[in-house]
Amino acid sequence: MMPSLDSFSKHKWAALAAFSFILGIGTGQFSFEEPIPVEMASKMGRELQASSFNYFTSFKQGSEQETYEISYLQPEEKPLHKEEPKEGVKEACLQSDVEAEPAVYGAEVVEMKIPESIVPGEAFEVQLTLKNTGNRTWYSNFSGCEGKTFINMGTLKDRDRTSVFYDNSDDSGWISSNRLGLLEDAVSPQEIGTFAFSSVAPVNTSIYREYFGLVAEHVTWFEGFEFPLDLAVGEVTEADREKIPFIKDKSFDTASLSGERLLDITLSTQTIRLKFGEEIVYTTTISSGAPSTPTPTGTFKILNQQELRIGGKSPHYRMPYWQGFTSLGHGLHALPYLGNNQGGVFWSEALNHIGIPVSHGCIRMLPDDAALVYDFGYVGMQLNIHKW
Repeated sequence: MMPSLDSFSKHKWAALAAFSFILGIGTGQFSFEEPIPVEMASKMGRELQASSFNYFTSFKQGSEQETYEISYLQPEEKPLHKEEPKEGVKEACLQSDVEAEPAVYGAEVVEMKIPESIVPGEAFEVQLTLKNTGNRTWYSNFSGCEGKTFINMGTLKDRDRTSVFYDNSDDSGWISSNRLGLLEDAVSPQEIGTFAFSSVAPVNTSIYREYFGLVAEHVTWFEGFEFPLDLAVGEVTEADREKIPFIKDKSFDTASLSGERLLDITLSTQTIRLKFGEEIVYTTTISSGAPSTPTPTGTFKILNQQELRIGGKSPHYRMPYWQGFTSLGHGLHALPYLGNNQGGVFWSEALNHIGIPVSHGCIRMLPDDAALVYDFGYVGMQLNIHKW
């Protein structure tokens, strides 16, 4: 039976990690009895490597850490209700755009408003507010403006897939099965725009994760901008909530992930895959053993986990998010570093080593990836490592 995640126990090493980092302790075998708040533990564990300089200011390749508010949409709020448009050309269509070069299309999510509960098979609405962080005005597909570039919200992972929430009824906010229209006629740079949709919930109880981005139609998708929208339909379980953080490569729902969790590593491509049964939910890049110190291949089990493992032999490498899988000392972990007795960092594994087999046999990852794999793993989990 696969154990459930215990956020407190899995992060209790963070406090000790900070303590050992300051004192320069040379061993990784400790225990720590009192849990600390998850938010603090996560922050301590992931900022530990940065210490006195900003070596790990960006953890995940090509990804920004987004923060935005998620609130409940109140029954009296009707984001899709708009007054009847006046006859004639709209004022927004007549404005003269002074456009800087080159064109920059950017956005950030400000707030998501979702229903407090969604009943399977019943109607609901969602509202999303985004800030225009680029240098181009966003024009709505609903504005009726001519000669303007329309900005729509489109489905991602896979791009242009049909959304499970698509509703083809009038005034649903949907332009097509993979596009949502901007509600305001025009949104200038640094201003806030609104996207909203109505839908009829699926009949199956699950948490549905769908990825979206913005697209300047016939021009470009907004580079580097994407976000997940998670909607819980029916009485979801704790098991559903535990699965959601790992659904990163596709739009999917938790009820469809019924297999056991396992890790699968291919050395020839330097990749690790997180799987529920045969369903791959996330793939990322690793650094495995160098030719002179190769990573063993075969089927293994996770033998132990430590928030921070410190090598017992000089030079006492610090290896965050450790998951050992052989009795010889092979493990999965974040990029290693060395600490001095003043609590600083005087050497850290280069970020550009990811994707290149240079380790002593372990599987190295970027810090955020290692943290995710650590939370995904558990003692006894199957780990497959193969060359091809």
